[in-house]
Amino acid sequence: MRRFLDYCKPYSKKILMVTLVILWLPGAARALTFRAAEEIGELTPEITLQWGDVSSEGEVVEYSWETSTEKLIFHSLPEGGQVPFLEHCGMTQIPGAPSLPVCSVKIPLPDGYQVTGATIVEGHYRFLEGRHSVAPSAEPYLWEPGAKKPVPREDPAIYEISRFCPGKLFELDQGQGADGSFAYLRIFPLQFRPPDGQLVLATDLRFQLITSRKLISCVESPGLAFYEPSLILCPDVLLSQAQRLADLHAFWGRPAKVLTMSEIKANYEPGGHPKHAGYKNPNLPYRNQIHGYDYELARRAVNMLLDEANHPHLESVTILGDSALVPPSRPRLR
Repeated sequence: MRRFLDYCKPYSKKILMVTLVILWLPGAARALTFRAAEEIGELTPEITLQWGDVSSEGEVVEYSWETSTEKLIFHSLPEGGQVPFLEHCGMTQIPGAPSLPVCSVKIPLPDGYQVTGATIVEGHYRFLEGRHSVAPSAEPYLWEPGAKKPVPREDPAIYEISRFCPGKLFELDQGQGADGSFAYLRIFPLQFRPPDGQLVLATDLRFQLITSRKLISCVESPGLAFYEPSLILCPDVLLSQAQRLADLHAFWGRPAKVLTMSEIKANYEPGGHPKHAGYKNPNLPYRNQIHGYDYELARRAVNMLLDEANHPHLESVTILGDSALVPPSRPRLR
């Protein structure tokens, strides 16, 4: 240790000067300052704390979530603005809207139950001192050699209006799987008001989920009943290959049902539109490079997957064919 100090001695003044410069750089390792904690209920009506019908009756499932101010950090972008990161959280990706943390959790429910309403009954939040500039998310783009990454641009409909974004502390999806009923809770702990650069961090939240028997189904068709635990979806042109695969499933002791897309088309009406635009919007960038996509058939397939009454033991799905033969879909579990 002494030898190392003797080596550094001629350079001690330079080391001290560099250290001081780093410490005085704007934004370098600067601690965030928060106001005192306040009750979460004080944020209403600016920020929504409820989902669904909170006046309904049923069994209550509680869930608690918490974080701390020490887990929030900011990353400054070369083009200006900052991106806030919160430990154990992902990021929202809505083009033109502020890029903010989102925490996703899966909550088990009593088997065969659905959530009819949810609310935050208790919690705290803290204002972050100072004015902040949260950068927006960029438009999605198709990567190819020579492609330029789009520059994030603020959506005036969001950045010029004096209200918090996202404007809700959580949203909820739900469904039924092989491991029982569940709710997906997406929590938005950091709220941003662009015109005045104000940030609010929810540090702890206690949720109450009101549940009732029987899952909601969007199926409005007679449906196709089967009881196998596995399903093989295929176009008519791959039916023989699908049957051979089903024979292998049976040999392995796991029976499989084969359904063609024409059978689904004949027995199911199109389900509801998904929350995200996806393939249905022909005006999205690079959408013209996707050919042969049958959006209506994809919605029929979603309706079939949600028809749990007609396939109560279904646990896995195998798809044979590309997107032109079996159109991809994102089933919204309810």
